[in-house]
Amino acid sequence: MSEKAVVSEKAVPRRGGAPGLVAAAAVLVGALLTVAQLHALYSVWGACELGGPVTDDFPDGDAYTWLGADVLRFVLYIAAYTAGVVLGRRWIRRPGPAGTALRLLLVVALCATAFGVDFAWGVRMDAGTFDPARCPGGVPTWWPF
Repeated sequence: MSEKAVVSEKAVPRRGGAPGLVAAAAVLVGALLTVAQLHALYSVWGACELGGPVTDDFPDGDAYTWLGADVLRFVLYIAAYTAGVVLGRRWIRRPGPAGTALRLLLVVALCATAFGVDFAWGVRMDAGTFDPARCPGGVPTWWPF
C-alpha cells in the first residue's frame, strides 16, 4: 500500500505552472503593448502636428520619442503582466476554468491600467509642436483629461 501512496504523490502535478512560460509571455505581452502604445501616440501626435495631419507614424522623424521611454514602457508592461500573474495566483484560489478566467481578468486589468496611465502621460504634446486649432492644449479634442 505504501508503494501506491508514493506513486500517487509523484503523479500530483505541481501548482504554479512553468516560470519560463510566464517570463516568455511577459516579454511577448510587453513588446506587443509597447508597439501598440507607440502606434497610438504617433497617431495622435500626427493628427495634432503643425502643418496638418501627417500620413506616416513618425511625425518629424523620431523627435517625439527616445529609446529610454520605449524601454521604460517595455519594462512597465512586463511588470504589469508579471504582477497580474503573481497576484492572481496568490489571491484567486478558485480551481478550474472559473479561477483561470478570473486570474486572466486580473492580468488584463493591470495591463490595461498600465496602458491607460502611460497613454495619459504621453499624449500631451509640447508647446509649439501642435496646431492649437485642432488640438487645444496639445491634446486632441476627444481626449477627456
